Amino acid sequence: MMADLSNQFWDAHPQAFVTRQQVAAALNHTVRWLHNEEAAGKTPQSFRVGIRVLYRKSDIIAQYFPDSKNTG
Repeated sequence: MMADLSNQFWDAHPQAFVTRQQVAAALNHTVRWLHNEEAAGKTPQSFRVGIRVLYRKSDIIAQYFPDSKNTG
């Protein structure tokens, strides 16, 4: 499951919005860790759509993978 979510993250367009679950999988962390990072103001801006929390993939890459050439 984590591998599927990570693959969904990396396969998404750079400007796509990705879920908290996809981001956590791509970072090899738990959703709880990501939630705590967000609560501490350490994540890029997130967007709430209903009950879902979304991030722009390019913002996640810029913060957590600054040397990455794989943007989508």
